[in-house]
Amino acid sequence: MGPGTEEAGMSALTIAPDGGYAGEALGVPPYDLDAEKAVLGAMLIAKFAIDECADVVIAENFYMPKHELIFDAITFMHWNQQPVDAITVADYLSRKGDALDRVGGASYLHELAGAVVTAANATYYAGIVSDKAIQRKLIEASTRIAQMAHQPGLTGGEVDDVVGAAQAEVDAVVRGQSTELRDAASDVDALLEAVWTHKTLPSSPWPSYTRLIDGFEPGRVYTFAARPGGGKSIALVDIALWFLRKHKKAAAITSLEMSETEVIMRVLANMSNVEYGKIKNPDNMTGFQRDRVQESMQELKRLPKLWIDDRADQTVEMARSFARQCKNRSDLGVYGVDYVQILRPSPGRKFSNREQEVAHMSRNIKMTAKALHLPVIMLAQLKRAERKPVLSDLRESGSLENDSDVVTLFHRDEDENGVPSTDLMGIVAKNRSGPMDAFGLYFDGPHMRFTEHDEMEGM
Repeated sequence: MGPGTEEAGMSALTIAPDGGYAGEALGVPPYDLDAEKAVLGAMLIAKFAIDECADVVIAENFYMPKHELIFDAITFMHWNQQPVDAITVADYLSRKGDALDRVGGASYLHELAGAVVTAANATYYAGIVSDKAIQRKLIEASTRIAQMAHQPGLTGGEVDDVVGAAQAEVDAVVRGQSTELRDAASDVDALLEAVWTHKTLPSSPWPSYTRLIDGFEPGRVYTFAARPGGGKSIALVDIALWFLRKHKKAAAITSLEMSETEVIMRVLANMSNVEYGKIKNPDNMTGFQRDRVQESMQELKRLPKLWIDDRADQTVEMARSFARQCKNRSDLGVYGVDYVQILRPSPGRKFSNREQEVAHMSRNIKMTAKALHLPVIMLAQLKRAERKPVLSDLRESGSLENDSDVVTLFHRDEDENGVPSTDLMGIVAKNRSGPMDAFGLYFDGPHMRFTEHDEMEGM
């Protein structure tokens, strides 16, 4: 299928910096003229074809501007309960300035309708149009990526910024693809069986918490929030190690708070039962403790992968790219971000305030959980307050609450000298599919973990 006289007259194209076409380097972008005509013709002769095609393509998927205009007219009329055929669409366009002339006149609409014998294959033709549109978008994205690679100053000057921006370009194309409609009734038997059959989700290291959340469900975001020094990083390391040892699944952490060395030392303190301070200063360790640490190091090597990305100044696109790579290279069970408020804004994105920045990053983390079908642990900072924390204490953005499926607030009381207690209260302040309640843990700071103990009174 090739272009006609009008279409062949269009110049060969490349992509300009603003995303538009310019120049002669890439040749004519991929499109299928006959498929575009067949889609519009089917929509003009069969009402059912309008809905079916509109579920597969949108106006901008058409390469020919006049086809985009005709598609918009047909769908507008259909959704406003107006009859659709070559005559009515011509009348509609004639009342829109020079729109009818721009599409080739009423004769072109009759040509489209007359060229299609049956509308039965309309969705197949629409699929071709959609695929060609995706190809064009990929060409545009790849050209912009090449420009950014040649001119890293466009994204801030850092190679990591270029990688993050490139990933964002590809993600934008993927998000633009249409999805097939599903009839819920046809899946109801399988859905109910899955719900009614007891499912075992990956547990947490703390049984009282697991009972509240029913385990870590893939595709969900679990936000752990605490004030500075409240133990949220310890909680993340504790859970990552639990997935490695208990569930035999790899774990990945984007660590903006701690270096890789610090994370590993915390893991070894947890595994070996040797105090973190002694592992940092080995001169204070006994021979027995050294042996325990060495044994833990060997065990860690045998366990599934623990991926750690401790690069400074990471963007949310870099974090998503890291999680995707870990997922592709291992049986990844959980991904953690420490912590969301110190991720950098996306390159090239402008926000009017800090709350919008955090909202953008929070939303992208939610999309990462769904796209990779993973539970994501998102750490967040709470405002300082002389009381037990509440949801509104999440710093800088209400979207952290909105994008989280479960929000757990950690709190430790302080004595009269300002020394935090070893009794830690966890408060499940939001839970989309379960109860909201508090649970008690013991804060074992020297060994970098939380452990269960008897419930605290008054909870």
